[in-house]
Amino acid sequence: MKILAVSDIELGYIYNLQISQRFKDAELLVSCGDLPYFYLEFMISMLDRPLYFVRGNHAHEVEITTGGERSAPWGAVDLHRKAVRTESGLLLAGIEGCNRYNNGPYQYTQSEMWQMVYELTPALLYNRIRYGRFL
Repeated sequence: MKILAVSDIELGYIYNLQISQRFKDAELLVSCGDLPYFYLEFMISMLDRPLYFVRGNHAHEVEITTGGERSAPWGAVDLHRKAVRTESGLLLAGIEGCNRYNNGPYQYTQSEMWQMVYELTPALLYNRIRYGRFL
């Protein structure tokens, strides 16, 4: 399976009308954080593939667009504190943000991070029983 994974930096190589040609073999899109929603939505619309994402430590809580305020990119699946199985059978899980360093949004203490990991445990155990692997 070919996955197009992006994070942090908007690349003209991707945000380009040639994306459909360059990444035609990508079966799944993953955003690991800190990219604006319009960029992710462009990828979804141009490649017509599912996109899974988590927010990064520099993400805005709400983005203002011509369509109004939004807290997630249209058509994308938020993985924060979730474990999911894609249509192709791939198991994914995610936790957004980072360790706290300046009290910004999507920053957590180490104990908060561990709490989110613990909350994922039942879903990961279910995956292990059902599919033979945690992820």
